[in-house]
Amino acid sequence: MSKHVGRFEIIRELGRGAQSIVYLARDPHLQRQVAIKTVHFARPDASQNRQLLAEARMVSQLRHPSIVPIFEAAEERGELYLVFQYVPGKNLAEYLKAGGALTPTRAIAIMQPILDAITHAHAAGIIHRDLKPSNILIDDEGVPRVMDFGIAARVEAVANDGGQLTGTPAYMAPEYISQRVSSERSDIFSAGLVFYELLTGERAVPGSHVQQVMKRISSEDIRLTPAISSLFDERLVHLLHRALARDPESRYESAAQMREALDDYLEPETAAAATDSRQSTIDFLLRRMRHKSDFPALSESVGAINRITASENQSISEVSNAILKDFSLTNKLLRMVNSVYYQQAGGGNISTVSRAVVVLGLDAVRSIAITVLLLEHLQHKDNATQLKDEFLRANLAGVLAREIGSSGSSRQDIEQVFICSMFHNLGRLLSQYYFPEESAEIRRALLQKGCSKRLPRCRCWGYLSKTLASALPRPGDFRG
Repeated sequence: MSKHVGRFEIIRELGRGAQSIVYLARDPHLQRQVAIKTVHFARPDASQNRQLLAEARMVSQLRHPSIVPIFEAAEERGELYLVFQYVPGKNLAEYLKAGGALTPTRAIAIMQPILDAITHAHAAGIIHRDLKPSNILIDDEGVPRVMDFGIAARVEAVANDGGQLTGTPAYMAPEYISQRVSSERSDIFSAGLVFYELLTGERAVPGSHVQQVMKRISSEDIRLTPAISSLFDERLVHLLHRALARDPESRYESAAQMREALDDYLEPETAAAATDSRQSTIDFLLRRMRHKSDFPALSESVGAINRITASENQSISEVSNAILKDFSLTNKLLRMVNSVYYQQAGGGNISTVSRAVVVLGLDAVRSIAITVLLLEHLQHKDNATQLKDEFLRANLAGVLAREIGSSGSSRQDIEQVFICSMFHNLGRLLSQYYFPEESAEIRRALLQKGCSKRLPRCRCWGYLSKTLASALPRPGDFRG
């Protein structure tokens, strides 16, 4: 090993990776210790070196207490080297290997400055693209600092590396693996993987086979196992899973928003007293709603079924094909049509979806799709039954209102009647989804006091439901 890299005197090796070696070195000009990372490529590429040098110089402009600064970037004998501030301590991978999983409070305390660093970089138009535990240093005082923005890219530039991948497979975002596209939300996904590791002490996607790891990231949802998930608060699990959403649009909009979610998890009840107590309550409720996964949306198959059955040119084969794309819906439809009720009605044993659609009718198929599949994938089944009841009640109100108002009304008016009736109890439906514990407490109070569930006669339901509903669009806003 050469005793010098550029003007820097090598003291010892600190660590190495597949394409790099990190040394502790001494800068004779400024009389200080530095960390030098030498970068090696299998095939030297002058244009690639120029690009990385330009990016490293761009990153060197970042100044943040949670970012390890780059002092210098240069090339020697065709190979690149980056000069960093030397931070005594361990990297996060070593830290976890020595101590194992962390408590949620400690894990969040480490994630907060990491997200601050990423937020600062994103504001400067820089994506990290290789955020992982070994690129996060924990100094002697326990403070985390992010390093190695050496392969970062401008947010404005579309990252398209062709067939070549840049980064560490186990910490890549799904869209980068499948489409070679990086964005700010790619860093959020990587931050989610780091957070997963802090909470569990293990990689989210273990494995030594690179292709297998990348296939799992790009094609499977990364979730805590039920055994591990049961150890944590439901809100924390939702927070983590949102960061790890495969669809970038379903993740946090920014690292700052994820940071805010962590802050609110630690102190969810400490909303500052405001002169307008009602507005303060609304702010608290909306903050809680933002940090839980989105309210269940209709699956693609349900949307297709609704479009087809609403068409004037209804086709049994089109409906059947849409149903067959969803195994869960197919199974539920066949079980229902083969129930005792339909067998007694002359349906007999039915084994095809097209026959089931004929027997049940298009309206029944649409209702099944909406009311059953809507809640199929709720993770916390204890809340699913009550939520399903609330949704069925709201949907039935809309159906009845539509039937009553169908005679002599225009199609647009009928639609408005349906939406207004269904949304009449929207606040209670949202309460059940976002606040299941509080809703259960309200139901217990209703039983004990013999109070009606009607909003005007029950202050607890009324306040919570009306407050939630007031923050949402009014039914009239859906016109057109």
